[in-house]
Amino acid sequence: ISSGIAKFELAAMTEEDYPDLPATDDEESFTVPSDIIKLMIAGTVFSASLSEIKPVQTGVLFDFKGDTVRAAATDNSRLAVRTEKVSGMNADSRFVINANTLREIDRIMRPGESVKVCVSKKHASLEFADIRVVARLLEGEFYKFENALLATQPSSLTVDTDVFSDCVDRVSLLVDEKIRRCIRFTFGSGMISMVFNSPVGKAYDECACEGEAPDTEMGLNNRFL
Repeated sequence: ISSGIAKFELAAMTEEDYPDLPATDDEESFTVPSDIIKLMIAGTVFSASLSEIKPVQTGVLFDFKGDTVRAAATDNSRLAVRTEKVSGMNADSRFVINANTLREIDRIMRPGESVKVCVSKKHASLEFADIRVVARLLEGEFYKFENALLATQPSSLTVDTDVFSDCVDRVSLLVDEKIRRCIRFTFGSGMISMVFNSPVGKAYDECACEGEAPDTEMGLNNRFL
């Protein structure tokens, strides 16, 4: 490789030495709009575990049933689940793909495309435009999150997402990422208050909400919120 005065000589290998992509088109295949896949990734991937202690939790579970697809990710401290309907799809497949792979897929996938998904026992491929991405599936038993979704919740409050997010951002100004301390929330009827204490100082804010609930106090991670 030459560019001006600079010259490089690089070691290479023959085409025959390059490994073939795993075959996945012999198993189940179906088509999903790229907009839905991007929504599923964006709504779950941040909850995937960063620890390799349980590799299956470093990925996102995709569960295709008929015309419904559900994605889930958890690191045992938080759980994110998103469900979407896909018109005309009739699938029956369940698999886990590494979160880092999904982030790359989301980065290169354009909206408005049709994505062909092919699944085998150990791999899944996604084909869109002129690109084919093959990912090795993560093995192991994924967390049974369905039980958590079926649990009866004693209270439910509704907040404006922008107002709530702004309150969390303001209180988080005193949070030191090196010291793991949670923001203390008090959930009550008509109001959610937030308090954070640190050696630097104290922060307080509150956010209006709708719904009835007994006063409940808990600590929550500001970055997750």
